[in-house]
Amino acid sequence: MSSYPFFPLLMLKYASIFLFGNGVNKFFIIIFCLIYAFNIFAQAEITKSRSEMDKEIESLVSKSFKAYLINGKYYMFLINKNKILTVTSNCGDDISENNHKIACKALRALGVVSFSDLSDLDLAGGKNPGSVLCKKSVKGVVHFAKDHNGNSSTVCELSDGSMVSSDTLYYYGMVNAQK
Repeated sequence: MSSYPFFPLLMLKYASIFLFGNGVNKFFIIIFCLIYAFNIFAQAEITKSRSEMDKEIESLVSKSFKAYLINGKYYMFLINKNKILTVTSNCGDDISENNHKIACKALRALGVVSFSDLSDLDLAGGKNPGSVLCKKSVKGVVHFAKDHNGNSSTVCELSDGSMVSSDTLYYYGMVNAQK
């Protein structure tokens, strides 16, 4: 068998050309191709341990992407529910203890944002705590964002153009204040 990953699809394409009128044959060819593709996939995954596979699955399940309209322009955000993180997608979601080496300022801000930087007056009057953290703690600019369903939220734009949601800043501001 070929190690070329799209071999079953090519077989299906060329077999369909010759079997136009016969749906039964197409069905069997599709089944054969799916079995062949699954066999290649199964062999490739055997080399990984159970914990490695669990981590990959958890990582894939916890991540999603969402577009937000900000000042007339759409931006794609990466959402990682496990890390309580919503940032512009170009930042990625690698938050580590050495976050001073991270190029994206939105991710770097998560290591330094803290409610200990604020006074009670800063939060008076029902202000959005994440937005206050954006302005006062990480020196960002607050923007209103709308998703495709019309839901509004606020994001913080840092000097390099990267953005992080105010909710994410709020969470990490609480975590860092407890350190």
